[in-house]
Amino acid sequence: MITRFFLANAVALFLVSSASAQTPEWIWHDNKGVAPAAREVRFFRKTFSAEPGVRRAVLMAAGDDQAAVFLNGKQVLVSRSWNKAVTGNVLSDLREGENVLAVRGQNGSGDAAVILRLELTGPDRKKTYIVTDTSWISSAEDVSG
Repeated sequence: MITRFFLANAVALFLVSSASAQTPEWIWHDNKGVAPAAREVRFFRKTFSAEPGVRRAVLMAAGDDQAAVFLNGKQVLVSRSWNKAVTGNVLSDLREGENVLAVRGQNGSGDAAVILRLELTGPDRKKTYIVTDTSWISSAEDVSG
């Protein structure tokens, strides 16, 4: 099993952030001290607002061991490795106003964990970042919608 310490340091392997960018964190579902089941599956979600006129939307994500990322209900990325992020342009799936990022994480031998960064470039070229952190909602159950 890969330790959380090792995973935290893996951020540097695939997400290089500029000085002004927020750094994403690996997130796990709180199992309240109970050991994870084999092939643990967990669900993570975050709502955010996108300003009008976003010019660019680049999503990077990785999962330990796998992650399927959804933007507004549409699957936009699949990661099959914890140590190499997948990247995709998600501008066409982004909505002006409220959006929902959701991730289905699965691990074959331990805690399911995910890490993600969405970089939005506004009409003024100002960048905004949505990253995995403690503000995300996690669940052991799939939630509709």
